[in-house]
Amino acid sequence: MINCTRLLCAKKGFYDEIRYAKGKPADTNRPIVVWNTTKSCNLSCVHCYFDARAKRDKDELSTEQAKAMIDDLALFGAPVLLFSGGEPFLINSYFEIWNKIIETNPSCNIFVQTNGSILNDKVKNILGKGNFFIGISLDSLNHELYKKIRVNANLETTLYNIEYFKNYNHKNNRPTGLSVCVMNQNRFEIPAITEFCSKNNLTILYNTIRFPAKDAVWILNSYELKELIDKYSLFDLPIKT
Repeated sequence: MINCTRLLCAKKGFYDEIRYAKGKPADTNRPIVVWNTTKSCNLSCVHCYFDARAKRDKDELSTEQAKAMIDDLALFGAPVLLFSGGEPFLINSYFEIWNKIIETNPSCNIFVQTNGSILNDKVKNILGKGNFFIGISLDSLNHELYKKIRVNANLETTLYNIEYFKNYNHKNNRPTGLSVCVMNQNRFEIPAITEFCSKNNLTILYNTIRFPAKDAVWILNSYELKELIDKYSLFDLPIKT
């Protein structure tokens, strides 16, 4: 994985300490592993690229196959595993996999990208065991719009859980990031989301939605794009975030 900010702006980011280990030659560093092996999810987001669904796919890795892979990655010395989905905290086998990582490769950093809808004792317990970094997906601060984009989700629940994950990360000296999908539906909300993140000491990753086309910003005509630019120009956005 290449840090474009580091490459283009010569700025060092928090995760560079993990990606580029100090004092190690490049050929001894190990890659970040992205674990995206399930479509199981409790939401039906309009922009989902992964065809997520409530049930597991029949072709997904079994828990035993996944554990065998964890053993291989531990031997390889993988420093980081990143889990998305689907919704990672919904998947029982992931908890077994995380316990396996903690047992066989305790120094491994475990990144989890969650939709923020699930927080229970099971989640809190596993977070207390390993080196977890939590990122949350959030596309709107408007209750009605949020429900239309992330169908079956509740904004109040997500915001409450974001606060918990933020405190967890802060206690462990880790940043908390929001992943925001910029699309037609929320294009005027981006300044408000940016201000929210700045006030709450959250980092932001803005994702470009290309499909479905009806939800993508690239489909806007010149008048709509100018309207969007004019709206953005009215805001003095914080550079902290």
